Amino acid sequence: MSKMTSFWTLFREFFREKSKSAYWLLLINVIAALAATVIMFVSLRNEGQATIDFGNYKTDASMLTAVSMAFAGMMAVFAGLIDFAYLIMTTVTNEKINRSQTWQLIPISNGKMYVGNTLSSLASLVYLGIMQLIISLIFGLIAYFSNSLLRKELSTEFAHTQFNFSDFASPILLIALTTILVTLFWYEIVSFLHFITRTVIDFLPSANKFVLLIIRLVVLVGVVYFLGFLIEMLGDVYGNINYFTADSSTYSWFWEQVTFLLILDLIIGGLNYLMINKFVEAKAN
Repeated sequence: MSKMTSFWTLFREFFREKSKSAYWLLLINVIAALAATVIMFVSLRNEGQATIDFGNYKTDASMLTAVSMAFAGMMAVFAGLIDFAYLIMTTVTNEKINRSQTWQLIPISNGKMYVGNTLSSLASLVYLGIMQLIISLIFGLIAYFSNSLLRKELSTEFAHTQFNFSDFASPILLIALTTILVTLFWYEIVSFLHFITRTVIDFLPSANKFVLLIIRLVVLVGVVYFLGFLIEMLGDVYGNINYFTADSSTYSWFWEQVTFLLILDLIIGGLNYLMINKFVEAKAN
């Protein structure tokens, strides 16, 4: 029981520390979206009016409606860049913690520390995404409720397309799950390559500069390869979303991808757990 308590205490500490940088990046996201929105409206010089186009429907929007919609859109646009930057930041942080002598002094196994470290990065990235989504939704709702014509036209559009939320719930859930598993795989494969590299170097009697260079080049190639693999997989998932229906072959394909990623994550995570417990040595901070 005490070990479990220690694990969750460590997880919360990791999450708290990593969330600090998430808040800063969220602030940058908001500032960038605000600046882009201001630049957009200054360049339009529309004197307080904007036209919102929904195919066959158009309406003049108030400044509040137009600005709110533009800001929500810009938040989403910059969110991708912000999230990628945070992914890289947490990846670097993970590897520093994994071999830190300070963190390994905590009375918990290195394997559990690795799990808490990795999952806290994933949780903080999801947390950042949720905060970005909430801000975008708030401004989207402001735009929606500030213009009666907009509400009417959106209702008409949904009626024409026979919108049913249940038809979108499953693909949204599967895409979110796939994205989370892909992100977890990225954290794990970087740690795996790092652990393999350090284990080989530590076990070599005297690693010369040429050997170290070769090892680092192999790791770099591995990182680039797996990054391309992940980008291709996400591209396939997002590209097939338009063909998704509950009774289609795409539905089964989505679940096959999720199952494949889950198994892959468990295998790589298990190997990392074993290596950090048995072979990876900590280094001085």
